[in-house]
Amino acid sequence: MFGSLTGLLVAITISATASSQLLLGWADTIAYLLLNVVAYLALSFNYFNFVNLCHTSLRIRILQELRDAGGVLSADRLRVLYDDTLLTRLRVKRLLEGRHLLASEDRLVCKGGLFLLVAKVFDGLRWAVLGPAAERPPQGCPAPDQSGPSRSP
Repeated sequence: MFGSLTGLLVAITISATASSQLLLGWADTIAYLLLNVVAYLALSFNYFNFVNLCHTSLRIRILQELRDAGGVLSADRLRVLYDDTLLTRLRVKRLLEGRHLLASEDRLVCKGGLFLLVAKVFDGLRWAVLGPAAERPPQGCPAPDQSGPSRSP
């Protein structure tokens, strides 16, 4: 919240400075400031939703599971549905089937190609939007295993 308000203050300051340099009248200056504040707030809202997209998609998926189960689902069943090991194995299986990963003995090797390029582009976008903190997993998400390449399922 503090960062958003600081950014808003900076946007207003820059807009006011630009208006004074352009020698705009009061009506134009107020309209210019109002337009920039609305644009800043819209971009801030989008940024907030982008950052929270992971958590939101999980909540939607859980609500869909509840709906499909008739509105009642035990916590144990949810734990089974969202077991990290199962989800990781499913993702690795998809990568193997798509030939983005190759199984070599007891290791998985990235084949490279277009998939790796797309992954690097998204890593760059995440870093550009979220900054260096994007390299750390979000709170509540397990940190990736740093012991070496993953084993095949």
